[in-house]
Amino acid sequence: MRKEVLFAILAGVSLGLILAFGVWRANLALRSRDSTQNDSNSETQLNESSAGITLATPEDFEVVSESPYLISGITKPNFLVAISASEEDYLVKSDSEGEFKQEISLTEGVNEIFITSFDTDNSIIEKRLLITYSTEFAKQVTFLPPSPTDSENETSTASNEIREKVQEKVEQAKRSPKFVMGSVTDKLTSTIEIKNLEGEIKQISLIPENTVFIKIAKTRSEVKFSDLAIGDFIVVMGFQNGNGVVDGRRILITEVFKPSGRIVLLGSVFSLKRSEFTFKSITTQAEFLLKNNKDLTIYSQVGEEIDKINFTNLEEGQQVAVFGTKDGTSFTARTIVVVEQPPSL
Repeated sequence: MRKEVLFAILAGVSLGLILAFGVWRANLALRSRDSTQNDSNSETQLNESSAGITLATPEDFEVVSESPYLISGITKPNFLVAISASEEDYLVKSDSEGEFKQEISLTEGVNEIFITSFDTDNSIIEKRLLITYSTEFAKQVTFLPPSPTDSENETSTASNEIREKVQEKVEQAKRSPKFVMGSVTDKLTSTIEIKNLEGEIKQISLIPENTVFIKIAKTRSEVKFSDLAIGDFIVVMGFQNGNGVVDGRRILITEVFKPSGRIVLLGSVFSLKRSEFTFKSITTQAEFLLKNNKDLTIYSQVGEEIDKINFTNLEEGQQVAVFGTKDGTSFTARTIVVVEQPPSL
């Protein structure tokens, strides 16, 4: 009987040791896998953060009231950055910290802006944003009062300080005018519902008597809320609340906005002739026949010097940035910039 008890105790201890060893090995494996995943995630996040374009100004769907307007942001250091605005194109280079900036001219209404950064791996980084330029909007709106002063904050309790900071951010967001656009799907006394270009339904709140309605056709005229019809395409400028609802202050009734399809490519000049050449993209290796046209503008950019040149000044083998629209295998260039050398890290 004593032997049986002893054997039972030894068996229990052995089983416990086996189970403990198994748990230890499993935990070790899990920690190793988690560590590998974390390292992989960190590397992925690093690559993603180092591969993008982050804008300081402006924000997407922002309403601005001045032109020229400063575009500024961060990308990889010492990279070529192409900025294509509604009517003009620009080519700059980011500094050693990756910062870039350029003043651009805006046209009244919605402006589509493309920002493209070229890197040494023959790849491109692209960002598209929409902003609306309106001097009249700035004149008609009354901005909200500033956030609390320092002396007021000093007398606040800890709880009130937190509440005031949250309120300050809300007020700041309200003071930054935004716009939405789309086709009217519903219209009530103080609410408009639209479907935007992505097919999403957006709500607009408004006080009709405090909102300015402008109809843009062959001429521009001020109309009333009652003139707004289901199906009209509108651009609504106002202030956005925390729920994403825009308080409409100025509404343009206009034609449906159509994306331009503009792109920017970096490549080289081959088979140069009197009024055309073959362009070869360094990114895709695709080739396009580019022809001279009356709307084409050509620049030579060496360092800080930018000179306007003619088509006949182009040379075989030059590297160029080409701004324009692509339709199938054809490319219509609006701007060509001869660059000094490939972008480098």
